[in-house]
Order: sequence, then C-alpha cells, then structure tokens
Amino acid sequence: MSRLTILIALSGGMAVTATLWALLKPPRWLGGRVRPYAQVARSRLLRGGDPNTYRAVTRPAVTIRDALQPAVERVTQLHARLLGPHDEEALAIRLRQAGLYPGLEADQRLAAHRFRSLMTSLFAGGALGFVGWSTGGPITLALYATGGLVLGAALARGRVDRAINRRRQRMIAELYSINQILAMRARAGGGVVDALSHVAQRSTGAITAEIRETLTLHRSGIPITAALRRAASSAPEPEAARLYQSLAVAQERGVDLADSLLALARDLRTDRRDRAVTRAATRRIAAVVPIVVILAPIAIAFLAAPLPTLIFGSPSP
Repeated sequence: MSRLTILIALSGGMAVTATLWALLKPPRWLGGRVRPYAQVARSRLLRGGDPNTYRAVTRPAVTIRDALQPAVERVTQLHARLLGPHDEEALAIRLRQAGLYPGLEADQRLAAHRFRSLMTSLFAGGALGFVGWSTGGPITLALYATGGLVLGAALARGRVDRAINRRRQRMIAELYSINQILAMRARAGGGVVDALSHVAQRSTGAITAEIRETLTLHRSGIPITAALRRAASSAPEPEAARLYQSLAVAQERGVDLADSLLALARDLRTDRRDRAVTRAATRRIAAVVPIVVILAPIAIAFLAAPLPTLIFGSPSP
C-alpha cells in the first residue's frame, strides 16, 4: 500500500467521522444539570440530601484541556531543557523588552512563550518530517523531523530578537517627543511623578507603557527612584535607560530636570541626524553598485566592440 493511499484513507476516515459527529450528535442528558436543584429541594423539604452527591455535581467539570495540561507542561519543560534557553531570568527580561504577551505576569509570560515555541517546533518538525517521509525512508523522516524541531526553536528565538529590535526602533522614535514633554512639564513646576503621570495619561507607545508600569510600581509602595532604576535596568534601548536614570537622579538630588531632559533631547536629535546621514551614504553607495557592476561592463563592451575592426580592418570576403 502506497503512502498516497494511506493519506487518502486517513483523510476520508476523518472526514466521515467529523460529518457523522456533526449530524448525529450524542444526546445530552439533563440528569447532571437537574440533580443539584433536586438536592437543594430535598434539603428544604427535610428529606435529607446527599452531601457527596451535591458536591460531586456542583464541582466544575474536568475538560480535555485540564486533563492534558500536566502532560503538555512536562513536554514543554523537556523542550525548554533541550532546545530552549536555560537562563529563565534572562529570558524573562528579553520577553519584557520585546513587549510580547502584554498583561501577563513574568511566570505566565515564560509559560506562554515556551508553549508557543513548542508548537512552532512541532509544526516545523511535522512539516519537514512529512517531506522526509515522502522523499525517503524512516531514517530520512527522523533526520528531517529532528531538523524541523531545531528550526522551530530557532524561529521562536528569532521572533523574540525581531520584536526587541522593532520595539527599540519605536522607542527611539518616541524618545525625543517624550523628553520635550517631560521638560515642559517640569519647567511648569511639576515634579518627576507629576511629569510622568502627565505623559502616561495623554500619550501612547512603548515608552509610555514602561512609564505606566513604573507608576504602577510606585503606587504599590516602591519608591519612584527604585522603580525608575528597575525600568532602566531592563530597558531594551540605552537612551531610554539614560532617561530613566536621569529622572531618578533628579528625584534624589533635586537638580533641574528640564535642563537635563533638554540636553538628552539634543543628544538624541544629534544621534538620529548622524544615523540618517550614515544611512543615506550607505544607500547612495548601494545605488552605485548596480551601475558599476552591471551597466559599466555593458557600456565598455559596446564601446570596445568596433575596436578590432578599426585596428585590423574588416575581414576580406
């Protein structure tokens, strides 16, 4: 029996099973739903209710997800030990810098990332394993599937790296405006907390999200200087970390916050201008390369084509 026949048979069986399940669904018995109310009624009529039955029917039903969750967690941990990064603290910092899985705690963020990495590895391993099964034997299948697992883990790490780079670019684009707004608020007479609250209430973005998180830590009882230094230690962009450090120093020593923020904004503008000039020069060189590599040889060939005739003359008939 060929592989194509096996695939057709499995697909047909799955299609028939799904169709029958959709058309002929098993009946839902109402005993489990009515029994709790019957127990309450029996208790009120002093006929005695069965406590064990009442607890059993009122307990939340165990779903397939609950039943498979321990096995999935073990497979996820095994995958993380074999193909994932082993330093959980460094991975948690990188996930926070990437801005992935917002709204989750650090442990939940780690679990979500590892589960997604496992799914990516399984998908890549299954796809390449199918290719290996179609082109070769069991050894090729095992090799392709193993390569797919490693490729999936690498893709998951690359996704985190790309997210960090994108977030850094957004933060660089936002920092100049944030510094200007904070400087104006500080010059108007507000302190560090007041300026940060003003920005958090009236703007959005990557920097604003970190400012909101810093203010949340401050409202929970952590000093604003400690919260700012914590944000600086985990910021993906060095200029953002410099901003948070400047705010913490201004809060501690009472220095002029507006002048330091304006100085940061000027440095950032100069750095962005230098990067733009460097990028423009690089693109100008890249635009010249096709002319030199492709068009110049063709032009030289056209110019040099009549030279043999001019030098040696035309061949005799």
